[in-house]
Parts: sequence; structure tokens; C-alpha cells
Amino acid sequence: MFAIILFTPNSYFKMGALHLPVNIFDLKTFLQHTAANLIQQFGDDLHEQFIVIPNLRPAIFLRKAIAGLIEKPTLSPTILSIEELVFSLTDLKKASSTESLFRLYESFCAKSKSHFSIEEFMGIGPTVLNDFYEVDLYLADPKDLFNYLSDIRKIEQWAPDNPEGKSGEYAKKYLAFYASLYEIYADYRHKLREEKHADPALAFRTLAENRAEIFPLFFEKHPNSQLIFVGFNALTPAEETFMKYTKRMGKSQFFWDADQYYVNDKKQEAGLFFRNMDEALLPPKDRENFPKNIGNNNLHVTSVETTGNIQQVLFAAEKVAEWTEAAVSEEEQVAIVLGNESLISDLVQMLPTDAKVNLTLGLPLDQLQAGQLLYAYTRMMRYPEKKAIYHKDLVRFLQHPFIRQFLYFSGTHKNGDELLQAIATENHIYVGKSVIQRFFAEHPKWITWLTAAEDNLSMANQLADLIENLCIFWDQAKSADENYEREQTYAALHLVREASVWIEKYFLQESPKVVSELIWQLTKVENISFRGEPETGIQIMGILETRLLHFDRVLLLSTNEDIIPQGKSQYSLIPLDVKKHFDLPWHTHKDAIFAYHFYHLFHGCHQAELVYTQGGSGLGNAGPSRFLYQIEWEWAQLKNITFSKTLYYAPLKSESEKKAFVIENVPMLRDKLEKQFSEKGISPSALRMYLRDPIQFYSEYVLGIRNEDLSAEEDAGLPAIGNAVHKVLEEVYKPYINAAFPDEQQLKSMQKNAIKMLKSVLQSELGNASLDEGKNIIALTAAEEMVRHAIQFDMQNHFSGREIIALENNGEKLHFDLPVETKYGPVKLTGIVDRLERWGEDFVYIDYKTGNIPNRLVWPDDPYAIDAEKRNDKLGPGLQLLCYSTLAGQPDKNFQLALLGLKKRTDGYQWLQDENKNRIHKPKLRGEFVDYLADLIAEILTCDFE
Repeated sequence: MFAIILFTPNSYFKMGALHLPVNIFDLKTFLQHTAANLIQQFGDDLHEQFIVIPNLRPAIFLRKAIAGLIEKPTLSPTILSIEELVFSLTDLKKASSTESLFRLYESFCAKSKSHFSIEEFMGIGPTVLNDFYEVDLYLADPKDLFNYLSDIRKIEQWAPDNPEGKSGEYAKKYLAFYASLYEIYADYRHKLREEKHADPALAFRTLAENRAEIFPLFFEKHPNSQLIFVGFNALTPAEETFMKYTKRMGKSQFFWDADQYYVNDKKQEAGLFFRNMDEALLPPKDRENFPKNIGNNNLHVTSVETTGNIQQVLFAAEKVAEWTEAAVSEEEQVAIVLGNESLISDLVQMLPTDAKVNLTLGLPLDQLQAGQLLYAYTRMMRYPEKKAIYHKDLVRFLQHPFIRQFLYFSGTHKNGDELLQAIATENHIYVGKSVIQRFFAEHPKWITWLTAAEDNLSMANQLADLIENLCIFWDQAKSADENYEREQTYAALHLVREASVWIEKYFLQESPKVVSELIWQLTKVENISFRGEPETGIQIMGILETRLLHFDRVLLLSTNEDIIPQGKSQYSLIPLDVKKHFDLPWHTHKDAIFAYHFYHLFHGCHQAELVYTQGGSGLGNAGPSRFLYQIEWEWAQLKNITFSKTLYYAPLKSESEKKAFVIENVPMLRDKLEKQFSEKGISPSALRMYLRDPIQFYSEYVLGIRNEDLSAEEDAGLPAIGNAVHKVLEEVYKPYINAAFPDEQQLKSMQKNAIKMLKSVLQSELGNASLDEGKNIIALTAAEEMVRHAIQFDMQNHFSGREIIALENNGEKLHFDLPVETKYGPVKLTGIVDRLERWGEDFVYIDYKTGNIPNRLVWPDDPYAIDAEKRNDKLGPGLQLLCYSTLAGQPDKNFQLALLGLKKRTDGYQWLQDENKNRIHKPKLRGEFVDYLADLIAEILTCDFE
């Protein structure tokens, strides 16, 4: 039933006999003092004793303390958690959170007087389960309590003008539910007991109610044993009942971990439970003998204000790097305590790679990456009727960190990347099996995992198989001490396998959306306990895991109100006044528990940093915890405690740091640019990119790196709308190239045809996406308006002598040789002019704009005088238009340049002007612009990118 460990002597301690302690002044921690007392009291019989602690984490430290105080080898006493003791004594098997929830659902179905769908149950089930736990742990009479609660709800619904209580269907269902609560409770407990299972609360109640039968049998088997309860604080009535029973039997002892500072001060909520403890368990004389550590030991406390959770994590990561470099944790016990345990994922990612840390805490699975993986997978399987997977769900799954690593190390990352690329380029809104087979033909398991399941059970089995293979991968890829990914993934596998049994039993006919939501809700009630090597490195833990432990340095994150303590928020069906009447816990109990754990951190600590967030939003935005204000005020007069404040922020890069990223223009780089500019050319849009961001220009045009969206284009965005508008306008105006400009009647006819044509053109831009639903209906309407505006502007500017010369270069890409020579030939300017017309003696270059246009287009008299940081804003739009006029030829002709804004009815033509507001049209400027362009190209070829 319990493990037996052989202790070997520690040569540091020289003792004449097993039962003699070392000098009491050499003992620093509570566990060392406890070990010395146990050795002195039990001597050679210590191995027959049962030491019971709140949780198992301190067990290794207690064993180490005992081993350090003995000289000869001996057997270890049995050390177990209170929960382990209770389940072993009651011969019950612990029910998992998943089993408990589904057993409760069975009871809902069997006993509720109103029908609950699975969606409704998942919304209320965890709350009901939590209330049942409290009823059992506090030994409340469930029948009296739930009937009392039902009567209260009936009274709430009663009204003088409606004395019979007749009400709507919702109110009837509401009252029927409360009337059923006791029967649901009784049936739920009966179902668990039939299977010899129990949740922890039921096990504790069972032991308390059957103490007179269970404990005599236990001590009959272990006549020389005692139960040694170590380090408890807030006892529930169930715990207190069986502890007092063993005390009356003379078969138990208690060691309390507390400090006189808060126990003897009635204003200190941290000592509430010790002051109210039954004297049979904690006599007044023992309470007076608590140590006086707080206020007597040297301690420096620093309160650290940050602006958000990420800032807290960055601060913690910096401290870990500092402690690692100074080897602090090799000399001292160091802990990072998470008030908000959901910070663990970010903290793990930001820790220095050379830091020795040990992770020990319990977290709900939904806050971990494995839980997010379950969510991503079940989301993919919501639409079995389509026999395909929605593209956003598939992309989310394939880009999950665990899946990315799994793909990479299994040699299938290229297959995944190519599938993601195909989703975007081929615009697959729903990805069917045939598409997946194209990329995973040689990997049948991936085809199965990424194929829409036929039913709910198949989906659960596919998911279980995937997670099992991921577990095998972690076992191969991770060393024995790397448990973060492994433990949460194995927990996810256990949850899915357990859920599969219940899915097959109850949910085969439910919607896949319901099952998806069901599994996600289960991740919220499934807790994962991380256990590492607690004797080495920096300890990372939740605040509850610090019980019984001693730390020299403490860094506490999220020291915020509503986190430490949690505040008045409670998830319960039982009102506060009813809880008080039945002696159930309420928020002041939880505050006292958090206060004890908070003050306990300072028992032996000499340096503490308490970090909180100020402002912002989200969890913990209520400002500093009142505990922080409390100790600052209380300890101001204590000589051995100093207090300081600081503000932390991860500094933004200075301007010099921002420009520190420089790509030097080495010969190989210049050669590549010269070859590309001479053979393929450089476009006006590339020149604008260089003006806007040289580093982005380097990334795209030298390295070939482009930021691509790997999702399908489900909704028509601005690029798709713009392309469709350009294509339609080209098509309807094409018959009039080098012919008479269309008259008003012809323009009206063109407008109607263009509107009809637009839907099919826009559909071709979107591939498989539908234009008949969602945002695409709006997109189509917007595109129609733009086409209508373009033709309407031509109606307003209809005059004789206007002629269309070219549309989109009449299908050819134009190029112009710039006066910049390379060994590959001259640099070419390339591009496409939307529309080239002749208006009388002038050539007019028109560029369609489906987005916003500037209020004024100006080309300065001296473009060289514009600062580099302002060139994109001052020169960019004009540079593109002048590039188009250069590409179109006609160097000796007058010209005009315009943007044709189509977004608004009031946009129209925006003409390029000089600084005197005159339209630019002189051929001389074209020559000057070509010289400027040549100088700009030379700059690109010779300067560094920064």
C-alpha cells in the first residue's frame, strides 16, 4: 500500500544514536524541526509511523531532513498526502474529473424534473459539482440544504398577484431544477459508490462518517503506528472530524507550520484558522510556542509594478538569467511563485535556455498547449456533412506548436507546408480528403488524422491515435527531465480516451459541434500536476504548492487584488446567506487561506520581490493586492525588514538600436541586384517599397521572403476587389482602343454590362468562396459601385478629341532602359499602365485607385531636398505616376498624370501638380525624372540597407 525507502546516513551530521537530534540552532526550516522531533520521539520505531502532509511535494524535503539527522541506515516512515490516506482507508478508487462530470450527467438525465441538453448541462454541471464537493467536505445535510434552497427559489418566484406561482416555461424549468437537486445529489453519490469510486470530497465524507469502523481496523493492523499530521492549516469539518477521532484514540500527533506574528494578532486573517482550531487538535499552550520568524529575520521586500502580464513574465525571465549567472540557486532555495498560474506557458517560453528550473504546479488542461491542441482538432471535425475541413480550422491545427514540431521531426514538415500553401493559392474554403492525399500520399496516418470523421466516435478515436503518436514522439525527442510537453500531452490522451467511452455511450447522435464543445469543457475541469526535481534549480510553482517549504528568495507574480486573494467572485448555486446558515465556506474563508499562504512565504525568506500589474485589462487588473499594502504598513516599524518600490518595463529599442540592424552592401549583394534589375527589371511598386522600408525591400527582392497569408481568401479583400474592378474596366473599354471615345449612351450600356460581368470576374478571383453569403455580398456591392463610379466619371468628362490608346499596356509588360549600366546591361524600369489616353495634344496617364487617395498630389521642384524618412510620403504617389509616363514612351509630348479614385462618388481625378498647383505636363520634367530615377537606382546598388 505504501512505499518503503531505505535511508543512508549523512556524514555531515554526527549523532550517537538515531533518536538524538543535532543542535537545535542548526535547524532552520519547519521540516527540519519536525524531523528532529520525530527522530527524538520515535527513534528506531520511526519507520512504523505514517506521516500525513497536505500534498506530496514536501515529502522529498521531509525525507531529506530526516536523512540528514541520522547516522545509521534505517527504513523511512511512510509519507503520504491527506488525499492518499483517505482513499486508502476507505478502499475507494478516485474518480477522475471527467468521470465525475459524466456521472453527474447521468444523474441529471435520471432525476432532473426538467430536461437538460448536453450544452445546458456543460454550462451548469461544473458549478453543481463544486457545490456537491463543499456539501460533503463540510458535512452539511444535503437533504435539508437543497430542499431549503428549493424553497427559497420558490419564494423568489412568488408574487401577490400570482399566488399559485404560475409562470412561464423558463421559470418552471428553473424551479424544477432546484427541486431536483437533492435527488440528483443522492443519485450521483449512489452511482459512484456502486462502482467503489469517489471524488475526493465523497471520500473525505465517507471516512468522517465511518471513522469508528475504519480507524480501529487500521490501527489493529498497525499497532505501533501513529498518524503524524504535518503542516495543515484550514481544516474542513470532514478532516477535523476524523483527526479529532484519532486524537481521542491517542493515535495521532500534529505539527503546525505557523508564526506567532499572525496567529496571536486577532486582526490577522492569516491566523484565523489557527485561532479557531479545536483545542483537542491545537491546545493554547502549543499555539503560544509557535516560532517568531517574521519580524526577527532579516528581510528585504521589493514591490515591482509592471504594465501587463507579459511584462511580469519578462521580469521573471530576467531574474532567472541573473540568478543563473550568479549561481544563486546552488547556494539558496529560490522560488518563482505564480499567483496567476496561466502565466506558466509564456514563462516557460521566455526562460533562458541554460537555466536550471523545476516546474511543480497544477493547472487546468485548457490553459496549456495540449488543451489548445484538443480544441483545434475538435474544431476541425465540426462539419462531417461537408466531408471536408474548414480551412481556418485546418490552418490553426497545422500551425499549433506541438504539431509543427511533430511534423518537422517526423520528416513531414514539407508536406504540411505545401498543404498550407495550396490552401492559400488554390483558395480552398473546405479542404477535402483528395486535397490532403495529394500532399500526404506516403503518410497514411496523416491522411486519416486530417480527414473529416464519419461520426463522433471516429473523431474521438482519430484524436486519441494522434495524441498517442505525439506522446511517443515526446518520449523520443525529450530527455527524462523535460516534462512540460510530455505530461500535458499524456493527460490529454487520458482525457480523450476516457471521453470516448462516454461519447459512445451517450453522444453518438449529438451534433459534432456539441461533442467539440464537450471536450473543450472537459479540459477546463481536468487538472494537470507537473512534478519535477524539487531539490535542484529554481523552483516554479503555484502558491498552494509552497506549503511547508522554506525559501531564501521568493519572486511572487500577479500580486494583484482578485488574484491574491481571489475576492468575492464565486461559482456556486448556493447564496451567501444560505452558506452561512449551513456553515459552508464563503469568500472570507478563501481570503484567510490565501493570507496564510502569502505570509508563509516570509517564514524564512531574506529577499522577496512581489510583482503586480497596474492598469491594463484582463485578469488581475484591480491593482496591487491589499496584502501588499498591508505588509508595507505593518512592517514599516520593524527594524529587520526593509521595503522598497520599483517600476519595471521592458524598454523599447532606442532609435540607435532600431538602426543597428544593417545589411552591408557586399559585392555579392550588388551583383545579385544588378542582375535582377537588368534582366527582370524593377517596378514602380518596388521603388516605393524601398522608399518606405529598405529592410522590407531587401527581404522581398533580395532574399525572396514575402509575408504570405496561408489561409484561403474566404472573404473578398481589397486586393481581390481591386483586381476584379481592373479586369472588368479593361474588358468593357477594350473595343474602344484607338477608336472614337464611347458616347453617353454607349457608356450607360457599358455600365450595365460591367455590373453583370463583375460577379463572375470576382468569383474567379476568390476560387471556391461563395459571393452569396457573409462579407462577400458587401464586397460585391462595393466592387459594383467602383465600376459604376469609373464609368460615371467618364460621362462627366466626355468631350471630342478624347481617345483611348492603351489599357493595361494592351496585354504587354512595358520596360524602359534607365541610364544605369551594369555588366548585365542597363537597368530596366518595368510595369503596367492602367490606362493611357490622348486628350487633344496631351497624353494622359490614368491609374485606377480602389482604396483611399491623397488630398493632393505634388511633385516637388527639387526631389533631392526631401529627407530620406519623408520620401515615401512626399514622393511616393507622384513617383509611381511619373514611372508610368516614362514607361509609356512619347518622350517629346506633353503629358498629364492622374489617380482615378473609385472608392467614393466624390473622388474622381486627382491630378499630379507642381508646387504652384499647376498640372505637370512638360516633357522636360520627364527627362529630369529619369535622371532622378537613375540616381535612386544607383543609391540602391551602393548603399547599405538599414
